[in-house]
Amino acid sequence: MDGALLVDLLVVVTLLTAVLSGWARGLGRTVGALAGAVGGALLALAVVVPWAEERLGPQTSPTLLVVVAGILCVVTGAALGTALGGLLHRALTRIRLGWLDAAGGALAGAVITAVIWVLVAALVPVVGSATVTDSVSSSRALAALTRVVPDELQDRTALARALERSQPWLAEVAGSPSQPPSIPAVDVDSAALQSSSASVVRVSGDARACRSVVTGSGFVVAPDRVMTNAHVVAGVDAPVVRAPGELPVTGRVVYVDERQDLAVVATDGLDAPALSLRTGARSGDVAVVAGYPHGVRQLQLEAAQVVGQRSTIVTTDGQSRLRRVLTLASDIEQGNSGGPVLGSDGHVIGVVFAKAVAVDRVAYAVPAAVAAPVVERAPGMTEAVPTGSCTAA
Repeated sequence: MDGALLVDLLVVVTLLTAVLSGWARGLGRTVGALAGAVGGALLALAVVVPWAEERLGPQTSPTLLVVVAGILCVVTGAALGTALGGLLHRALTRIRLGWLDAAGGALAGAVITAVIWVLVAALVPVVGSATVTDSVSSSRALAALTRVVPDELQDRTALARALERSQPWLAEVAGSPSQPPSIPAVDVDSAALQSSSASVVRVSGDARACRSVVTGSGFVVAPDRVMTNAHVVAGVDAPVVRAPGELPVTGRVVYVDERQDLAVVATDGLDAPALSLRTGARSGDVAVVAGYPHGVRQLQLEAAQVVGQRSTIVTTDGQSRLRRVLTLASDIEQGNSGGPVLGSDGHVIGVVFAKAVAVDRVAYAVPAAVAAPVVERAPGMTEAVPTGSCTAA
């Protein structure tokens, strides 16, 4: 059976089952079970997992701790919530409002199940499986649910962040500011920036050699072609790409330039327009860094200002090279790597690749002039290439 069709059937069956179960259980017990399960999960992540890590030591797998503690706490919380919700069910039944309890339970069951499915779709990049990603991205039922459920509810869960790491990249750049620069206010809600934001994607993948799922950012440069950093996809065979408001799609790396820290990912079915590059950014120009810090699901726009552009010595991961660098005043985080620096007109003036080692609010980007030749050739890049070795996070 086709994977997408199987996902569609699972979504429909679970939604119908949730409606029938909610009708039978009633609003009180349905909501009570959910509240108890959520409370149990929060307890596991906030208390039980840190306690277990402290007692058992670093040799124990954090993933195993999260899963085992999460299951125990969720099941216990759901059982307690169901018991408490039963009190409301019995009270409504006594005053002959059992039908209201049943109808509310059916509605709550459908809503809860829909949200869970959307969160499952959002967690697909953590799995790092091309087969699973393709099935989920082609599901019509999940696409419909994703459009209905608000982005705020689809954001990365604490469980996902416990299992996933953003790829860090720190750099020492000769001639950079020695003191944290100020960052001017920027209207991130302008029409130009909002339009360009639709083409800024989240890139993630399974770096098996480092036993981790890594995340970064990227942007569309041609139909089904995404530019990001080479270090974001290092060691990743099948990167997962997700545009705002869309389901994730699996790609393949078709270009890697470790010296300039640039890479191109080819995808199939990525529904986002290409962004244009603009060279010649000058000191004092206001800009925005667009990306997904810490691997969050919802796109973040951070104000920035160009400090300067020059050829200088860049040291990353113990290696020093002469490179052309766009220096920025901006407060970026892990996960912003590979994202675009957008000028006030919405055009790309650089590709973020690092933040300063010792000075706050200093970031570095590959200038648009360096990335432009790669962007021009991107549509013709079709064959997968080696991605190198991953960098342990």
